[in-house]
Amino acid sequence: MKKVLFFLLVLITSLFSKPILKFYCGSTMSEVMGELVHKFEKENNVKIVIITGGSGKLYNQITEKKDADLYLPGSQNYIKNDKNKLFLYKRLIGYNKAVILVAKSNPKGIRDLNDFTRDDVRVVLGNENSGSVGKIAKKILIRFRGEKYYKEVYEKAIKVDNSLEIVNLIKTKKADISIDWKAVVFSKDNKNYIDYLDIAYIAPKQKLFLALVKYSQYPDIAKKFIDFVFKNKLYLKNKGF
Repeated sequence: MKKVLFFLLVLITSLFSKPILKFYCGSTMSEVMGELVHKFEKENNVKIVIITGGSGKLYNQITEKKDADLYLPGSQNYIKNDKNKLFLYKRLIGYNKAVILVAKSNPKGIRDLNDFTRDDVRVVLGNENSGSVGKIAKKILIRFRGEKYYKEVYEKAIKVDNSLEIVNLIKTKKADISIDWKAVVFSKDNKNYIDYLDIAYIAPKQKLFLALVKYSQYPDIAKKFIDFVFKNKLYLKNKGF
């Protein structure tokens, strides 16, 4: 009798429990993705847990833990250069655009990339080894004035792991300038605190691919979510992507 009751309890639990998916998401995209995740969860009776951070660190976590269902890095290079063959399906959902990030109303009067070496300007940059925003900053500054200039800027900069940490330092007036993704300016939590200067002439947009990870226990649901996000590309574009 006890065995029958236990079996019934397990059966009932399995029938009413929701599938839980793990979504490894670059920090810049986490807020907007959270909004789409919430809508998808309600429509499909699933739970999606967002794990956020620098794209490189997230890639390493996926490789080590082998528990991810979805991956959205800030640059396509983490998927394009995937040596571990982690991804089974992907779709282009938008673009990351690098900009010069400054405090609201630009109190330091920053004009362009030359201002990164000003004595009165405090710089924060993404760590060049931990995420997409650090890698794109390095590429832009080298393209602008060479390796020596980049090293000069990087040495004086506060180094952080991801774009949200960059934003927080500028919002709290602990830094004055950075290179970050344009989308962070559109966040409801940030728009009253930060501004940006366009550098599209030297910073080509980066493709954003949302991918299904081979370790997923729910590949059909993960693929359905990817297609759902793809159908909402216009929404993402209006959010700065």
